Formats: sequence, structure tokens, C-alpha cells
Amino acid sequence: MQQKEINSLIQKYLHHTASAKERERLLEWYRSSSLEEVEWLADEPDEEDLVKARMYNHIRQQTFSAEKPPVVSKAYFKLQWLQLAAAVLLVTLFISIFLFFSNSNNRFQAVIGKKHRSIIAPGTNKAVLTLADGSEIDLDVSRSGPIARQSNISITKTTAGEIIYTAQNPNPKTAGNTSVFNTITTPRGGKFKIELPDGTKVWLNAASSLKYPTQFTRKERKVELSGEGYFEVAKNKAIPFKVTTASSLKSGAGQEIEVLGTHFNINAYADEGAVKTTLLEGSVRVRPTGPKISANGSGEVVLKPGQQSVLKAQALVVENADTEETLAWKNGNFIFNNEALKSVMSKISRWYDVDVFYEKDFNNIRIGGSISQEKDLSAVLDLLQLTRKVKFKTEGRRVTVMP
Repeated sequence: MQQKEINSLIQKYLHHTASAKERERLLEWYRSSSLEEVEWLADEPDEEDLVKARMYNHIRQQTFSAEKPPVVSKAYFKLQWLQLAAAVLLVTLFISIFLFFSNSNNRFQAVIGKKHRSIIAPGTNKAVLTLADGSEIDLDVSRSGPIARQSNISITKTTAGEIIYTAQNPNPKTAGNTSVFNTITTPRGGKFKIELPDGTKVWLNAASSLKYPTQFTRKERKVELSGEGYFEVAKNKAIPFKVTTASSLKSGAGQEIEVLGTHFNINAYADEGAVKTTLLEGSVRVRPTGPKISANGSGEVVLKPGQQSVLKAQALVVENADTEETLAWKNGNFIFNNEALKSVMSKISRWYDVDVFYEKDFNNIRIGGSISQEKDLSAVLDLLQLTRKVKFKTEGRRVTVMP
């Protein structure tokens, strides 16, 4: 196909005046390009944004790799039409997709205007509550209102889908004298919010659990977390709040966090290779447990807002935190800041409840970017695929990562 005909078809495509036959001819030309290395999805009516993005990449490469350099003159409106088409398309894409591809130290951001169809939907608000007697309550199907009662503690599900513990006629002299524990567990593909008996609010990420007493003692408020959770602790200077994380590292190390009233996030997934505690507000003391750990020359560290402690096999260190990235999951987003591909895929695996397999190690591939967690799996994978660093094949709930 001659360049003049290509230019004419592109102009019609951009102005939505191309006939079905002309659109197909243009797409056939694009499909035949050697630059196209990713799976073509033009047969799906909801994939228009990705079609535009891919065509833009192709057009832009052809435009700016022309043999003759652009001539600057007063008559700038005489630029080659193909360059102008690329600029117009760039403005159009800014409205529906803004994608900035990064190398190792940059980030891309993607904003999708249309929902991509997929048989694998994003996660939802769901969890299972295990009571002291071992009985289980499926919280995503239970109706709002009282769902259980243990001694003088009432458990209620709100219309917003949250769980609240309320003491009925509490007696301070007997509070917490008996240890009655509940556990709330989110599956892969689930999140949940709970309000503990003292008013502390906890958001649980996918594949996480929180074990806690139905009534705290007068000496301490202690809970146990696995996975990831964000805490907004009710202030009570007389009764410290403690969070322990079970050993999730090969070294057997765990940690205990002590606070009076603060906001913080703990990431203690077993497959992450580290336990990260990020402070948003207030102050927390992080104390390693288990095998002897070096903690900045002492046995514990105290975090300030904006700091993050990282517990690894042999050390507990303090770093400055990217709080936006840390709380992305709570706010319904994925944010990857120069993150290893396998870590990115672990988050995707947990949120979409899929199993990920690799055709090679991909140890040197890093990803930067952001996208809403409300998108279907296909939309997330398509955007990662557009980096041209990886490809994906989805079979049921199995995702294979390919070079």
C-alpha cells in the first residue's frame, strides 16, 4: 500500500469517517508490520484504546525515523501530514490513555477510558470470619445486621460491608479475663475492613489474615497478622496496641510492633522475602523476634512518619517510604515503582486469584507504572505487554509469562 493511501486512511480513521472496508484495510496494513509483536485484539469491540495505542507507537516510529530531518521554517503548518496525524493522535490518547514507558528508573502511568472484557474479573470485598468455636461465617454473602454474639460481644455487619465488634454492658473489672479469639481471613481476590472491639480499624489485603481477641485486656491490645494490613489504631495511652507477624522468612525471623495510636501499614507476605512496616502517622516501635537480627546496632527501631522498616533474613533497616505506593492497594490501585517483574506478578496473582508461571527467570526485568485494580486482568496484562518486555498467555486461571 502506497504512503499516500496510508495517510488518507489514517486521516479518515482519526476523524471516524472511514468505512468498514477502509478500517479493515488500514488494520491489515498495521497487522502486517514487523513492529507488531504483541497479540492483536482488534476483533474485540472494547479494545479500541489499545488499537490506538499500538497504532500510535507504530506511526510515531515511522514518523520520527524518516530519512530526511524536519525543516524548520515560518511555514510550520507545512509539516508532513503523517507527523501531524501522530500529534493529533497523541492528544486523543491523552484523554483515554496516558502511557509513559520507563526503562529501569522511570514509571509509566496508564489511565484507561474503557473497561476491557475478560473472564477473570478483579477481586472484591470478601472474607471468612472464624469464631472461637471454629464455626465460619462467609462475610461476602451474609446480610447486614447482627451476624454473631460471643459472651457480651456483638458482631455486626454494616451496610457498607464492614464488620464491627461492640461490647454489650461491658464490665471493666472482667474485661479480657478470658482469651476468646476470632480470625478474619481474606482469600486471593478479596479485601475486607474490620473494626476491632477498641475501635481500631483494619483493612486487610488479599490472601491475609488477622487473629485478635473479642475483648482486649486492660494491659495490652495484641493482634497477629499474616499477609498485609493497614491499621488506624484507636488512641489509648494506657493500653498499648501491639501487632505481631508470624515468621514468614526462611531465617525464622518475625517482628512485633508497638504503638499507642497511629496509622501504619504492614506487608508480611511469605513470598515477598521481607517484612515491611510503613508509618503514615504517629510513632511505632519495631522489634525483631526469633533469630538474632541486627537492627541498626540495637534490638529495635522507632519509625517516624514517612519511614519504612524492612526486616530481612539478617537485618532490620529503616528507609524512606513511598507512601503512595504502599497504600495503593488500599486505595484500589496498582503502583509499581521500578519493581521487579516477579513482585509485580505476585500482586496480580493475589488480586485476580491466578497462578503465574514463567518460561524464563526474568530477574532483570523491572516495571514502573500504575493502573486501577478495578480493571479486568486482561487490561492489566495488555498494558504490561505494551512495554514489549514480556508477553502473556492466559489459560483459565493460569498465566504464563513469556519473553
